[in-house]
Formats: sequence, C-alpha cells, structure tokens
Amino acid sequence: MELNDFENQAIPHEAGHLIAGLSKGFPIQGMSVIIHRDACGTVPGDFITNSREPSDEAILVTPPPVIASYKTMLGGGLAGNIVANVPAANAALQDDRRKLARVGDESLEEAAARAEPIIREHLEGFLKLVEAIGDRYLALKANQSLASGRYLLLTEQEVKALAGITVEPLFEPLA
Repeated sequence: MELNDFENQAIPHEAGHLIAGLSKGFPIQGMSVIIHRDACGTVPGDFITNSREPSDEAILVTPPPVIASYKTMLGGGLAGNIVANVPAANAALQDDRRKLARVGDESLEEAAARAEPIIREHLEGFLKLVEAIGDRYLALKANQSLASGRYLLLTEQEVKALAGITVEPLFEPLA
C-alpha cells in the first residue's frame, strides 16, 4: 500500500510541527490521524499534532515566550514540507495560517523560516518521525476492521524518543 499525494505532504508537515514545537518547549502530547471509512474504502482525514494551543481568551495573558514557541511550532509544518522537499498545498496550510493570525501578524512563511533551521539541526529525529508516522499510518489504513474515527499514531513518549529532543516544556499542558 502506498501513500497518496495528500498523505505524502501531511506526514513531513506534522513531523515538522513536532520537531519545531518540542525544540522550543511547546508541549506536544502525541500525533493522531482521523480515518474515514466508506463503501469505497479508506479516505484520509486530518493528521493532528496533539498539543495545547492557547484559547482566544488566554492569548491576551499568555507569556510572550509561550506565544513565540507556539508560532515556531506552527511554522514547523511548512518548514517540514520545505526540508522534505514536498510542496504543501495551499489549502493544507490554511489552518496553520488561521491559527498564526490569532496570535500576531507574522506570516506563516516567516514562522517557517525560523523553524526550518531547527528541523535541519534535528534532521535525524525529523526523518525518524516521518518514517514512524508513515509506517503507523499505513498499518492503520490497511486494517479494514477499524471504524471511522480518530486514532493515536504516536504517544508523547514516542515522539520525544524519536525526535531526540529533551527540552522541558514552557508550561504544563492540561490533562
């Protein structure tokens, strides 16, 4: 079983979020995917970096270092595509653009430019994450007995071990 174009661009995108976020102390709690099953087979849904993002109300009182790490984590998705040399469809970047606009006027491209050297510095971990996400996703996709739903691909501990990053989080995520 092979990955389609959407899956090929989504996997390094999420690995980029994971590396950039972890390296800046943004709490990452794992990685998930939504699978849709119908009579025609499996349709991939969203790939999701499990993290604690500031609510609209919390943005005003969130310390600047936390907002800065959040921006870098968001830019890590596009940076992951750049590092992997896998173009990201503009539609796939809209959620990151929307989230970034909530916390400032920096463009996604500016945030990605800041995240790209971080991913290159942790290239081995990035590549391990890309491989693990791809392998786990393909195994999940091949399991025809699974219903539509959200599935955990990597736990927080697995993400940290694969990434090889041990920076302490800037704040504790909500349970």
